[in-house]
Amino acid sequence: MKGMWAEYLPECGRCGANKIGKTWFQKADKAVDVVVFVPETSILKSYAEKIPTFLSSMAESLGESKFSFRFGVVGFGGRLTHKGPHAITLDGQLMNDIDSVEDAFEHLKFSNGDSDNDSSNALEAMAYAAYNYPFRPAATKIFLLLTSTDRHPMADFASLESIGSMLESKDIILNVIGKYRKFRGEVIGQNFRGNVYYRKRPEVGLGTATLPEGEYVSLMKSTQGSVFGLPFLGSDDKDKFGALQQASVSAWKEQIKRDQYACKECFCARGDAGQGKTICKKNSFHTKC
Repeated sequence: MKGMWAEYLPECGRCGANKIGKTWFQKADKAVDVVVFVPETSILKSYAEKIPTFLSSMAESLGESKFSFRFGVVGFGGRLTHKGPHAITLDGQLMNDIDSVEDAFEHLKFSNGDSDNDSSNALEAMAYAAYNYPFRPAATKIFLLLTSTDRHPMADFASLESIGSMLESKDIILNVIGKYRKFRGEVIGQNFRGNVYYRKRPEVGLGTATLPEGEYVSLMKSTQGSVFGLPFLGSDDKDKFGALQQASVSAWKEQIKRDQYACKECFCARGDAGQGKTICKKNSFHTKC
């Protein structure tokens, strides 16, 4: 099997077609898989251009030698064929290393401004990635959503509760960089506990405060992620952009440590083509691998 799925085969490890139904326990083993979600609306173009630099800094600060990072990019909310969720490949792969991220972002097609859709459904994009991306067995899975608006509920799509359950069932941690009024000036963002990250103290969340309202923040909270202010990502002020990076490193470091400490139960399931497909989930009753 060649092309974008070629990398998937060795990752199945002991989950070959002849081992479907087998279970075992394992830790993440330094694997961290990150998928970035970018609405292809004109208002977000300048912010999205900063994401490759942001991710590169995150990987370097978290320790590229300590962890094995892979990245994926999903676009949605644009015009015509770019309205629904779609994969942006990285050198022909759904997921690849940090060096291929910048080129991938050049393939995003942002709308010209007259057709921006403020009801773009990031939940649909998350479900698309959760079911279609070749995450490594037991890897820490992080979703990063870039957004300028919250989602308007859609009657013809799955509920917030069902998507939340789906993310939790796959051990996916959601982080959001969005436009929230409270994240400005000295307040950069918050983690799921409500701890506040300040521009002058970005290394640690201090105190607690009420989180912003909205569906994306609700999902962030249920998956134990974090939420930060969009203006800091787009700022040309190196201190503001740097503070966002430092605070995000602090939040992600805690998330990765929490997830990788856990022992996960892995199951060899049958894929769509009959191949072995590894699915791993935290097992609170099994603490040692």
